Amino acid sequence: MPDWIVKYWVQWLFGGIGIAVSSVATWIIAKLRRDKKVEALAEQMAKLKQSHKELEQNHQELKGLLEKLITANHANQYDKLYYLHGKFIKQGWISVDDMRNVRNIYESYHALGGNGHGTALYNDLDELPSYRPYVGG
Repeated sequence: MPDWIVKYWVQWLFGGIGIAVSSVATWIIAKLRRDKKVEALAEQMAKLKQSHKELEQNHQELKGLLEKLITANHANQYDKLYYLHGKFIKQGWISVDDMRNVRNIYESYHALGGNGHGTALYNDLDELPSYRPYVGG
């Protein structure tokens, strides 16, 4: 009977050792896979941080460019108002169509942050008659 017990105990012992070794090997493999995934995620995070930094730089450059374009457009709108003011004040009248055009330019100028200078020019033109004065002869 002792041989029977030893035989089965040895089988149980080696079976248990086999299961333990298999479990440890599975755990090590899983850990290595997790470590590789963590490493891959860390690399992706580094790339994302770099992309974010580049996007932020591009955003700042575009913001600066947009501010310059707005300033240039604002100056062009004022210049156009100034030119039309001189032209129509000298003429002494402004047609309805021309006044509509001046109004569109003024609204664009004002929307871009125009100050009182353009408003004064616009108001002068708005007070002009919308027809050619009759010069009798």
